[in-house]
Order: sequence, then structure tokens, then C-alpha cells
Amino acid sequence: MSYFRLYQRWKTDPDGYWREFIEKTDEYIYWAKKPEKIFEWNPPNPFKWFVGGYTNAGYSAVDYKLGRFGDKTAYIYINPEAGVLSKKEDGCGKMRSAPFGY
Repeated sequence: MSYFRLYQRWKTDPDGYWREFIEKTDEYIYWAKKPEKIFEWNPPNPFKWFVGGYTNAGYSAVDYKLGRFGDKTAYIYINPEAGVLSKKEDGCGKMRSAPFGY
């Protein structure tokens, strides 16, 4: 889908767009509880996104994907002084270091 079509989809139905996004990215983003509402704004109160939903960015970034991508590198850090440091999950929730290579 082109950028323009995505933009038009979001513009005409932002709630539906983001709800569909949540469903399509379910294998990549962990939701302990999916949101009841996508967006809420009751001025003068600040607006809220994904109301009633609960996720954990750290868990989504590494642990949630371990079943599908467990054999892949989870974290790569390039340090100009030390070279490349890559890390993988060991399956027990601990990171193991694999310095200077993937």
C-alpha cells in the first residue's frame, strides 16, 4: 500500500486505522490488554492514546519475539572504540554477550 493510501485511510477513519494497526502488528507488539478506545480528548484535559490498553515496550522488544526470532541477534551496539557488540537472549531471560561479531 502506498504512503498516500495509508494517509488517506488514517485521515478518513483514524480510529479504524489504529485498531487495524494493532491487529496487524499483534505478532510484534505485545498487548497485555488491548485498548478499549484508541483516542480520547476531553478539553481542557490532555488527550490520551490507547485508553485502557496495557503494553510493555521492553517485553515487546525482546522477550515477546523470542519464540519466533530466538536464533537472531536481539541487540547490536556499535562502539567506535570497542567494535561491534551483539547480544542474544539465552532463553532464560538473560542476555549473553557475543562480542565483535553477529
